[in-house]
Amino acid sequence: MNRAQMQVHWIFVIAAGSLILIFLIGFAVKYNDLQSAKLDADIARYIDNAINGLKVNEQFKIVQLSEITNLEFGCDDFIVNKNYKHRWPENIVFAPKNLNGDNLIVWAKKFELPFAIDKLIFISEVNSKIYLVDDIYAREFKSYIPSIFNNIEVIDIGALSNLDKSGYKKTKVVAFSNSYNLNFLESDIDIVYIDSDDYAFLSKDLILGKIFSDEESFTCSIEKIYEKSSLVARIYFEKSLYLRDCCSNYRCNYNSISALLRSYDNFMTNKINNNQINIIKEDLVQKNEVLFGNDCRVVF
Repeated sequence: MNRAQMQVHWIFVIAAGSLILIFLIGFAVKYNDLQSAKLDADIARYIDNAINGLKVNEQFKIVQLSEITNLEFGCDDFIVNKNYKHRWPENIVFAPKNLNGDNLIVWAKKFELPFAIDKLIFISEVNSKIYLVDDIYAREFKSYIPSIFNNIEVIDIGALSNLDKSGYKKTKVVAFSNSYNLNFLESDIDIVYIDSDDYAFLSKDLILGKIFSDEESFTCSIEKIYEKSSLVARIYFEKSLYLRDCCSNYRCNYNSISALLRSYDNFMTNKINNNQINIIKEDLVQKNEVLFGNDCRVVF
């Protein structure tokens, strides 16, 4: 083999070797990406299964993940490590938009308005801190929250000026009045005001939702509550018509509760006149109790 042939031979060897090396590197990268995607999918399914398990009854627990994970919660889904999107549009979730950690604190709580609508899901993270500015409302709502949420604390407003954020990835301050001036807090602290307008319509559970979630998550969950409440009202409306036809007598009159359910559905569908919804809600409970007291078949 002469010199020219040798040069061609080595050029071919180097080129072939480079192609093989590029292929192996590409294969390794692709394999690693596939493994990461599989792990993210496994984490998503694990979270979903854990929460569905809690929804069977009103329960709460710490959901321990296999590794520190970045979670981004959307309206109908959540994204694991900016890589895998898991859809769960059926759930009503109150959570911050972003969580990063390996220990989620999850609470599945029954929600009634006035009949059972669904389970609300509240999610926080061990390394995220929520402070409730001390007053009668803060102490009241702290008493509603299970003690497993040890990252939620009532704090005197005077102590906020020396707030220690060390050890926590995110800090949130919730005030139960717009009269509190919290402008002195650092810009990376989330501030939420819950005012008198919220108390006029929001139930205790939905005010809890404002404590746990950001505005985007809260708005989305409220929309789902309107939709599901309307759907459940239609089901009970049809039941009331059936009971009216089959079981009405001088003690059991279903006309008034049917009319109330139709109005309730209308208000929920159109999202109007929240104060009227509260009045209808109370009337529905009263009419249903009257049916029960008269030994009639109840609607809900």
